[in-house]
Amino acid sequence: MMNDVLGWAITILLAVIAIFLYRLPYVWQDKMLENLKNKNSSQLQRESFFRQTSNNDQQDLLDRWTKRITYMDKAVDSDDFIDLVHKTILYGSDNTVDILSSFDQYMYKNILEEDQNPSQTQSNMYTSYMACIIVSLKEDFSGYVVNPLNIIRIKMKDFDENKDSYKNCILEIKKDVNKISR
Repeated sequence: MMNDVLGWAITILLAVIAIFLYRLPYVWQDKMLENLKNKNSSQLQRESFFRQTSNNDQQDLLDRWTKRITYMDKAVDSDDFIDLVHKTILYGSDNTVDILSSFDQYMYKNILEEDQNPSQTQSNMYTSYMACIIVSLKEDFSGYVVNPLNIIRIKMKDFDENKDSYKNCILEIKKDVNKISR
């Protein structure tokens, strides 16, 4: 009699454990899905907020960066650049801010410390950074992804001769941004 009760208890316990183990992957999957939905919902709320409150500011920001590459021959006003950096930090995605921080560090280390005549590589790097920032902002604000080389191709007369240099610059930028975002 005791063996029968013990046998039934073990059978019931094993059945409960089997049901638990059977449902465990589904419970884990539901939990992962719920976390993903919460994360996406939060991201959508942030994007919606920025789109509603600052659409004109975002358009102005993208326009100002685009003008910097379009009118590269004109002198740069440092106050205007500081405001541009400020607004980029304010409205740009984390990727855009990572590119901007990489750009600023590159400028501090390579161009601002040297004389006013940057090398061809430095000039290509500067142009590539500008193109990457424009592309990232365009993706932030419109969802469209553009190749940075196409932005450079629009402006640079010597693009075909320096295409490999621009490609290398963009690869170097991507490597540096990946180091930052880790």
